[in-house]
Amino acid sequence: MITDAVVVLTTVTSEDEAMTLVRALLDRRLIACGTMLPGARSLYRWEDRIADEPEVLALPVSAGMAQYLGWIGRET
Repeated sequence: MITDAVVVLTTVTSEDEAMTLVRALLDRRLIACGTMLPGARSLYRWEDRIADEPEVLALPVSAGMAQYLGWIGRET
């Protein structure tokens, strides 16, 4: 099944910030599910310095189980 669903990955500064973000996105029906991984951080080089802040990636979902993709569509 072809879909326009995406997987978005981001890092935040705390578990509380993650919970606030996921709840807000769920309330606005912008996501169907938010998974919080403890201890995830993004360290990367930017403009000749090492940065320690959020990263956001969106990965397209090219195919998936019809029931799961349908659920995402109904929830968002």
